[in-house]
Amino acid sequence: MMPYKTKKGKDGGVLVEVGEKDYTPEEISSMVLQKLKRDA
Repeated sequence: MMPYKTKKGKDGGVLVEVGEKDYTPEEISSMVLQKLKRDA
């Protein structure tokens, strides 16, 4: 079981539900890149 769920967004895209907040795949990618930059 994954700690997140996916669902259909308003525009037909995908949303990732983490806790009570929804994120687009682009937002998740941005968060990962920011973390990599901080850790470099």
